[in-house]
Amino acid sequence: MDDHRSRTIDDILLDQAEKCDNSGMGISCEIHYFQGRSQPHGDPLDVAFNVKWKPRAAGSLRCYGLFSGFNGSARHAITAANSMFYQLALNNESSISADDDDETIFSYLEDAFDAAKRDVNHDIKNKQSQKKILEISQEGQQSEYKEKIDELDIDIKAGTTVLTALIIERRLYVLNCGNSRLLLVTSENNKPCCDALIDVHDFKNKMDATRVTNAGLEITHEMHNMSSRGIGDPQHQKDFAEPGNGYLTQEPDVFQYKIEPNWQYLILLSTGVVKCVKECMQRREEREISEREVNNQIMEYVLHETKNSFSHSYTSKAQATVDLIGRIHFESFNRGELRTRVRDGMSLILVDLTNPTATEYPVSQLETQLSLQEIQSEILPYADMNDFESRVTEDSIQELLDLNLFERSDLLP
Repeated sequence: MDDHRSRTIDDILLDQAEKCDNSGMGISCEIHYFQGRSQPHGDPLDVAFNVKWKPRAAGSLRCYGLFSGFNGSARHAITAANSMFYQLALNNESSISADDDDETIFSYLEDAFDAAKRDVNHDIKNKQSQKKILEISQEGQQSEYKEKIDELDIDIKAGTTVLTALIIERRLYVLNCGNSRLLLVTSENNKPCCDALIDVHDFKNKMDATRVTNAGLEITHEMHNMSSRGIGDPQHQKDFAEPGNGYLTQEPDVFQYKIEPNWQYLILLSTGVVKCVKECMQRREEREISEREVNNQIMEYVLHETKNSFSHSYTSKAQATVDLIGRIHFESFNRGELRTRVRDGMSLILVDLTNPTATEYPVSQLETQLSLQEIQSEILPYADMNDFESRVTEDSIQELLDLNLFERSDLLP
């Protein structure tokens, strides 16, 4: 990958892509808690996208991606996200067509993933070379290059998970490599139901735990919530790490589903969201909380914000969900109910399958019936003003005025 293409991919590609109108993204960086206050720590490490394009054959194609960076840098998350999008949508030799069969689309997804691996590994090798040159240059002298070497070292050690969901008409294709989640909300007897569509790649995953232990590596308690698969992180990558450290592998899972009429929402979320929700639930229940219980709670948070948002923007709904989870977590800390002083970064993509533009056929809108008794006292009023534009109705304006939070002049263009 030459320098010109690297700049094009990292700086321009995804920013110029057409965004899906049936989805939105919410994101938060890591937060550190102090007495009665919180402080952002660094930039978000995750990269997310929701894009659409016209494939070679008739139809529409929508793609959603969540790339969670780890080890302190989003460098490889940025490279991998842009590389996969380029390979899927813009590379004329390998771009997907709406009339491709399942095996062909699986092949395209795996090829795109391989391209992301190559670009990330190429970037790592370049930075390792730069670091070596600077280390040689400073031998016998004061460390004038120390800051640059430290920056290179962070990028070299970085890694990223990969979760990509591709919708072609009534078909859903998913590629996963890492510990992000994909939840499906369906309507069962006019009530919401939540299911996990993919396996999580962490060290509670039996297949990955067996792989690691068979290689003679010990799984410690601290590793349980870490990703067991991903791109980058050469110090722990199976094919590159020192003996005893190679627990990470770059092997994705690929799935295909038929979108059914009772499908309502897809929720792509980082492990930080799961961790924050689980910590709050455990302090309430004082017991170990199952993954299914956590998934259901996340669904209820999403549906609450979707139902009660003043804005039509899916980005506002997704961001409001992330903010809600963050506020509940912070209140738990203030009440002395959490042992941690650090809230992980969080990312969430909301995809509305009830939107007629989401697929080639319309489905009914779910009337959410939430069991929010446990959390009602913790949900604070929230109004997101980022996407009012011309779609604000007089009724919506009046509702905000009734809250005594805004003047009419604040709400009008």
